[in-house]
Amino acid sequence: MKLINSVKNLIFDKVYLAIVTITALAGYGYELTHCSYGVDDVIYDWYIDSGRLVSMGRFTPWFINKFFKINEFTPFIIDFIGAILIILAGTVLCVVFAEVLGEDRIPSWIYAVFTSLMLVYPMNGEVFIYYMHNGMGVAFLLSAIAIYLMYSVKGEGLKAQLPRDIFALVLMVLAICCYESFSIVIITVGVILVLLKAFSGEKIQVKSEGIWVVTVVLVTAVAMVLRSIITKILCVIMGLDVYQTSGGMIGWQFSDNAAEIGATLKNQLMSNFLFYGAGYFPITLFLFAVVALIVLCGIVSWKNRDFWPIVLGLLLVIGQFSISFLLGVMQLYRMSQSIVVLVAFSVFILLVLISKCRIGRVVAVILAGIILYGSAREISQLFVFEYNMCDRCADKVKEIGSYLQNNYDLSEKKVVFVGEFSRSMDEQDYLHIRKGEAGYRFLNWCDVHVYGYDPAVVEAGRFYKKETVTDGDVLTWSVNAYNTHNWATQKLFAHYGYDIKITDTNEEYDRVVDYYNNDCADNQDDFIEYDDYVIVVLR
Repeated sequence: MKLINSVKNLIFDKVYLAIVTITALAGYGYELTHCSYGVDDVIYDWYIDSGRLVSMGRFTPWFINKFFKINEFTPFIIDFIGAILIILAGTVLCVVFAEVLGEDRIPSWIYAVFTSLMLVYPMNGEVFIYYMHNGMGVAFLLSAIAIYLMYSVKGEGLKAQLPRDIFALVLMVLAICCYESFSIVIITVGVILVLLKAFSGEKIQVKSEGIWVVTVVLVTAVAMVLRSIITKILCVIMGLDVYQTSGGMIGWQFSDNAAEIGATLKNQLMSNFLFYGAGYFPITLFLFAVVALIVLCGIVSWKNRDFWPIVLGLLLVIGQFSISFLLGVMQLYRMSQSIVVLVAFSVFILLVLISKCRIGRVVAVILAGIILYGSAREISQLFVFEYNMCDRCADKVKEIGSYLQNNYDLSEKKVVFVGEFSRSMDEQDYLHIRKGEAGYRFLNWCDVHVYGYDPAVVEAGRFYKKETVTDGDVLTWSVNAYNTHNWATQKLFAHYGYDIKITDTNEEYDRVVDYYNNDCADNQDDFIEYDDYVIVVLR
């Protein structure tokens, strides 16, 4: 098959292989050798055995686990396979880029930078920390192959297109059934291929390229509908309720107060993307990529006397936030997959354009080195943070478990957990931008001139929390996971060998918590006996 041969040729290119391998080891070496036990992993068996993944519309990971029993493999193997799949996905996209731009027109090292950035762009860490990575590697590869199949028959007759388009549709459904955000990934890549033609000097043909973009959008929309239908059918067969925040076709629940949702989105957009770009590398790089893409699209529009590149560039950037607009809240871990592709492409096309002359090649190599080094360093630091946080939680679980075993009859007493596990100073430093760090003064200025804070209060010293999913420690998360009564905490303690009893119902749990809140507010003990319960206070 042509695709397989093209992928093999690129992967076994010495320069390509060296750059991708070094970057992968730098970014993922720590993660591969240091297993952490994070949120969601605590109740992994529940996701699979109860069919929760199916009810969430994430049928593909559930299906894979039913045949290959992923939870029987070590985390090293799962993480290694996940990284390899992302590399393969990036390589497939490079093959598609080569078909658009022409064979041998782009040096292999620039393709290597694209694939490397697909792997180590730090926002990948928002999802990769989970045991199955939400099928991220699988979904990236399926999406890339689907786009390749559709593009390979672009412009041919219906008879030639239909078989490959149907196969591509199946792959899209499987990709979106890994993680719903891959619908945006597929559309993003589809638009990118049109922009590549514009960057190569061609004027965008509205008829042919317009039909291509519309086809990609429509096929993706059909895949989303099929995902919704499959989810509902499987839920009926398995006796499950559809989990509405992601199990429906769109998954957004309309609110009575649309203005409040709009204000929330505006504040999150300003803080998480515009302001924190001053001090948080993944957002800084995203903003850099957005500005570079829009400027380059503008230049190409002017040179080609064609307004479509700038229009598509703007739509591409706005499209990265489409899931947030539908959900009514901005969540980086739901947006990160398509942002990864956008950032990698922006850097790719920038390197292509500036490396056309000798001095430009030197600048391009230096710029690529800085971006890859910064990305690999940041994602590795995120993995270190996650591991250390989980390790500290494990020590706390063992400390609590040993105390409970030694001081109480756990066959008679039920255990109720309240409070939050406090962070270490290292964790606080990682999660916040403080005085003296990059971007701090700009954020102070935003506080005064955008949000209207008292300058004296701002001058006295503030800190700014970075928005990241990894800031939730597994112990605190487990206490109220899915608004239930410590059942995830019970599983967490069982993982470390401690068998504890919990309340039988939410009502029973709430009654004990009410007692603690009303009668024990001033009690500084970490363990409080109340009737047949032991209240464990996390601090």
